[in-house]
Amino acid sequence: MKKMTKTILFLISAFIIISCENDETNFQTSNNVITTIIKKKTENESTAKMSATSFPINIHFDYGITETNGGCPTNCYGPIPQIQEQGFIVRGYGQPGHNASYNSLVLRARNKSKVTYSPRIGQFINDNAPYESAISIEYPFQAYLTYEIRVETFFFDNRKNIDNVYSNGYPTLNVCLKDDATIPGNNPCLGDGRIGTWVTENGYIYNKSISLDSHALITRTFVYNFSPTTTKSALLLWLEPYMNLTPGPGALIPLNDYSMKLPLITVIAKPFDPSFNVPPPPRGGGTGGPR
Repeated sequence: MKKMTKTILFLISAFIIISCENDETNFQTSNNVITTIIKKKTENESTAKMSATSFPINIHFDYGITETNGGCPTNCYGPIPQIQEQGFIVRGYGQPGHNASYNSLVLRARNKSKVTYSPRIGQFINDNAPYESAISIEYPFQAYLTYEIRVETFFFDNRKNIDNVYSNGYPTLNVCLKDDATIPGNNPCLGDGRIGTWVTENGYIYNKSISLDSHALITRTFVYNFSPTTTKSALLLWLEPYMNLTPGPGALIPLNDYSMKLPLITVIAKPFDPSFNVPPPPRGGGTGGPR
């Protein structure tokens, strides 16, 4: 009798263990199925969003003088939104305008040295005196798509052209996806000072930077990839001069002056790729590459 009872208990225990294992396996299988469904749903939504718009989208600025009343004294893009030839709404900072000689929209960035008094240390210091320019273009960037932004450029070293001396350092072209099309800064029509703090506010997911790497007079296409997880309303391009990020007494301030032709921007949508949302490598001692 005792032997029969032990046998029955053993069979019941084995049944319970097998049942639990089956439940665990079923639970894991269910999780895998749910994950697959969610992934497939995201991919389908990305495909649907892409098919709703015809890509690539080419935004042309390859034309000369045009009537552009952006709110500045000169014929340029400014804080007042203007409609570009294809119908895109454009704003500007630092007087970016169409140039007949270059037959293109032109942005400029330069840096000079200035001496200012620092109450913090009680001394005069050598500091940067930058001039920057930028444009913003209104465009509805959707969440959970990856956008490839291709910017066609051609750079001119104005110091070399005027003084026959190469500029000290290279400029940086920043591209940013923004919640709105405004361009923060002290004076949009003069371009003096820095263009706000939107870089740190947006974080690395929505701001990418590429620096020029030589004085060669060639067409360069800079490629930026974004994978927004929230909708964005504008594309901002900001040309920044090379500067000394640690000004102070006796600091060497780089002198540079560049013009950049911007004939074409191409926007390409792709299925969502989160691998682009990683921190960029830290910058060195200044912006725009080594001196």
